[in-house]
Amino acid sequence: MRKKQSSLWKIIGWIIGITACIYGVIKTIKKKKPVNKAVIVLGSGRSGTSVLARAIDFLGVDLGTDFIQTNNTNPKGFFENKKIVQTHKSIHVGKRPFFEGWNHSEKVQSYKQELKEYIQENFLDKEIWGWKDPRNNEFLEMWQDILKDLNIEPHYLIIIRNPVDVISSYKRAYNRDETWAKLQWQLRTLLALRNTNGGKRVIVEYEELFDDSLNCMHKISQNLQLPWPKDEMKLKRNLDEFIDPNLQTSNSKTNVENFKKRVDVAQDVKDLYLLCLEGSRSHNYLQSREFHNRVEKLYQSYLNDHGKLKRMPPKK
Repeated sequence: MRKKQSSLWKIIGWIIGITACIYGVIKTIKKKKPVNKAVIVLGSGRSGTSVLARAIDFLGVDLGTDFIQTNNTNPKGFFENKKIVQTHKSIHVGKRPFFEGWNHSEKVQSYKQELKEYIQENFLDKEIWGWKDPRNNEFLEMWQDILKDLNIEPHYLIIIRNPVDVISSYKRAYNRDETWAKLQWQLRTLLALRNTNGGKRVIVEYEELFDDSLNCMHKISQNLQLPWPKDEMKLKRNLDEFIDPNLQTSNSKTNVENFKKRVDVAQDVKDLYLLCLEGSRSHNYLQSREFHNRVEKLYQSYLNDHGKLKRMPPKK
């Protein structure tokens, strides 16, 4: 009888142990489940990032309301969060790309805490939210730390535009030095691609955003697993009313074959833009090891050839 009781207690103990283990696993899974999604708009300035930000706002991504003021270089608005932009501008950690481990350096910690508290107060209760600032490209590592601490899942939305048009737009809007503008486009594009490897991301082309905006939104929604609005026609009307082709004042309308033949564009610039187009047109390839290896090769080549880049262009 005692042996039977002993065996029974062993079985009960075993069941309790297994139950506790299963409960612990379930609790851990629930704890690790992201509380919401953050959509980070990436890409060089003058690449359509503002239009893309407004477009995903129509799609249901909450960008907040406290934006920086518009001006004649972007008459329809930048849709950039004022607090985030101001914080980015306040962080000074040298030339870009920043030194290894910069995001863990002492001088950055107070800014990280500020941003973390700002997100907690303004966006943590939002199911899907996001922000746009071309400086995102160089501050990604810091943001990845912040989002991880807050248990927020990042989704990366990268827009790519013909570098010839980007350089022309920098020149027209800000009278930027063309060599600096080219290096700025290269570096920000490389950082966006390199630091989002392994994450949920999608590349969209400037032309598909302007010329086929509804299908572009479909592509974003599917690849980033964002909900599609019930009223698709309302979304289309909003996109059509906002996206103005007449604002494409720096559009060379150069097709891919003509771009490849241009003698005024350096080969490393051609290689990067063409690689982005491949990633845009094949999501599987974008997420492949081969794609990342090509990005890494171009990144190391950039550093070897050009070194680090100052935040502001040389004065004329």
